[in-house]
Amino acid sequence: MLDDVLRVAGLAFIFAGVPFAAFAPGNVQARAVARVTTLFAAVCLGLGWLATAHSASLEAALESTARTHWLLSFAIASAGVFVTNLMGTGDARPGEIACVCLTLGCAATLPFAVSPWLVGVCTSLGMAGPAFTASRRRDGPEAGAMILLLACLPGVLLLSGVLPGMSAGWSMALWLFPIAAVAPLHFWYLRLAEALPATFLATTLLLQVAAVRCAIEMLPLTLQHDLAGWMAASAAFMALLALGQTSARRAAASLLSSQLSIAAYAGLEIHEGPESAGVFLLLTLASATTGWVMLLGALESRIGHSLKINRPGGCYESWPHLATTFMVLGLASAGLPLSLGFVASDLVLRVIFATQPLHAGAIILAMALNAICLVRMFLFFFQGAPGSAQPSDLRAREILVTALTVMASFGLALFALPG
Repeated sequence: MLDDVLRVAGLAFIFAGVPFAAFAPGNVQARAVARVTTLFAAVCLGLGWLATAHSASLEAALESTARTHWLLSFAIASAGVFVTNLMGTGDARPGEIACVCLTLGCAATLPFAVSPWLVGVCTSLGMAGPAFTASRRRDGPEAGAMILLLACLPGVLLLSGVLPGMSAGWSMALWLFPIAAVAPLHFWYLRLAEALPATFLATTLLLQVAAVRCAIEMLPLTLQHDLAGWMAASAAFMALLALGQTSARRAAASLLSSQLSIAAYAGLEIHEGPESAGVFLLLTLASATTGWVMLLGALESRIGHSLKINRPGGCYESWPHLATTFMVLGLASAGLPLSLGFVASDLVLRVIFATQPLHAGAIILAMALNAICLVRMFLFFFQGAPGSAQPSDLRAREILVTALTVMASFGLALFALPG
């Protein structure tokens, strides 16, 4: 009974931010509403997770599907606190902040969805936020149309049974590929990253994290192995694509797609041994990866324009906190030792190295290229001769939530280590 009350209260808090932010009298008030509602939601969902998890071992706690749902929802709400606190001035209009709250609410709801139809509706509604925001921007109508066609409509059509003669498994598979931005259906994701600020890329990632977990749980076992091979190939391809980008946002979107494919591969392929490895990778995406994406957005907000990866132009001395945390969270998302991503990657490779050597090679290549690309981004963003005074570093509130995200990325690894 207490679990149900906490779940309803937590989700209600996030969705309450939608109307309150939309009708806020100004930008400052709308952002304050988003911060407060996501914070209360994270507290409620965190208490619900603690009430259901009675084991000190995170891996043991994840043996229960219900506990996994609670943990993912709590992780998404906690990431929402980080997102709303680092939200830049470009995302400050009340209507756009309401769209952010809508996507966060749908993402936190997805782990508790019990039917494919509900999963499709929640995902489509969550994707409607970025689609609506993109359609209202000068260079975003094309991105908005792509999101509607490839991310919103499949959820309604394929998962509601509108298309007759198609099995539920293949409907879920056809829905998963565009949602997870798997190659060759990744182009809408790169366009979204170009058209919208990093805040929307981060919230869309959180929605994708929950959607991937739902698909893994609902796909039939006979189909999962075939899809896993494609996920491994997509992970390597998107990592290579990230290295070839000059736009920071497109490179970030390519990296997110690669890491989503790795997490999806772990969930689809590993059915014996450490099945929690896939969940650990999704938690890494919800913490470390969301963290460095928002720090990228914070840097863009301070500079006042989108970043390019063509020549070094930053100044470490001007942003020591931002630069350091970007590097730490970026490498943690790629599997930095002692982080949760490292534990998860190690578990995945231990299982597949002997049985699936081609898949293991693709995953290792993707992980290595992801790390290289993130180091490259760090060097180009925070090294070089600035030539003039640079904007301010992270403020006290931003340092606090960033430090908590870093501690979560590394602290969870202590509980995830096999006993």
